Amino acid sequence: MSHNSANAEENEEDSIVLLYRKLVKRFCDMRRYQTALFWAESVAILSRSEPKDVYCMANCMFLLKQYNPAAYTIHMHKLENVDLNSYNLLLECLYKAKNFDKAIVVINSVDIELLSSSLTHQWTVTFNHCRIRFVAMKEAIEALRQNEEFMHWLQNWKRM
Repeated sequence: MSHNSANAEENEEDSIVLLYRKLVKRFCDMRRYQTALFWAESVAILSRSEPKDVYCMANCMFLLKQYNPAAYTIHMHKLENVDLNSYNLLLECLYKAKNFDKAIVVINSVDIELLSSSLTHQWTVTFNHCRIRFVAMKEAIEALRQNEEFMHWLQNWKRM
């Protein structure tokens, strides 16, 4: 009997999480980002920090121009290592917050091959076009890492 009770509670919690996710999307669509963030935080807690929910919460912070908290949220959950969208959002947050040193550290520390294989395993069939775009992005990041002129420019730019 307790097994059925546990399943019922789990199903109810799942339906609440789904409802709250819809609320987050609806409030984002309405550009009510503060309200969306409130519900996104609730969803992240209820889903036990499921990556897509943590990303959604960080994205709400980004939309509110809370770049440092958004970057911290992604980095705290180490999503930049396993999720391409989180990696992109983290870099964009660091750029907007003018944390160029941290952005360089992220670019140099994230294993692009691991991120690529994670992406490949997650969405091989349905999102094959994402993998192609990711390969192009991976090549661009590697080119930037190896471009001394760019690195020199970046170092000088952040000193301004």
